[in-house]
Order: sequence, then C-alpha cells, then structure tokens
Amino acid sequence: IAALGSIVRFNALGMSLSATAEQWLGKPLDKSQQISDWELRPLTPDQVTYAALDAWCSCAIFDEIIAAKAQAAGTASPPKAAA
Repeated sequence: IAALGSIVRFNALGMSLSATAEQWLGKPLDKSQQISDWELRPLTPDQVTYAALDAWCSCAIFDEIIAAKAQAAGTASPPKAAA
C-alpha cells in the first residue's frame, strides 16, 4: 500500500500512462485506440488489446516500483508480472 503513494505522487507530475510505461518498462503504449468509438459493440480486437494492455501495464509498473523500492531498501524484490 505504501508503494501506491509513490505511484500517486509520481503520476501527479502529469505523466501519462504511456510516458510512465516508457520510463518504467522501456516502451511507450500505443494510444491509437484511445479515440476510437468505444460505444460501438462489439469492441474491435484492437480495442480489446488496447484495454488489456492498459490494465496489464498498470500492474507491471506497480511491480517495477515495488521492486525498485525493495532494491533501494536492500531487501529481496517480489516476482515481476509475466509479460
């Protein structure tokens, strides 16, 4: 839970999820589906992938922050999210 504060403070700097992903995971997110029509059903495969990557990326960034804090504190880090 304490690491959540790090994420909130970090994102309070105005960084987008894509920029945050690039900093912590080494690659930005493709945001091309962000402006697609999300009210139409069914969602396109690209929209489903976009949504899934947003969710996964948030978890992976959280894991990276936890690992970085653990390393800085000299403790073992928890396992990383699967790619």
